[in-house]
Amino acid sequence: LLESQLQAQRRSHENEVEVLRGELQSVKEENNRQQQLLAQNLQLPPEARIEASLQHEITRLTNENL
Repeated sequence: LLESQLQAQRRSHENEVEVLRGELQSVKEENNRQQQLLAQNLQLPPEARIEASLQHEITRLTNENL
């Protein structure tokens, strides 16, 4: 009985670790995407930089509300 409980707990833990790894990968990808956008924006002239920042913020807020 104790062994089966330990095995069930181990499987549950392994599943949780897999989910967290997937979430971590998603966060890393989003971080990389935002770093690339930032690097691109820094190369733009000031007016275009403001417009790109506003567009990015609108997109972010829209996605956050979905």
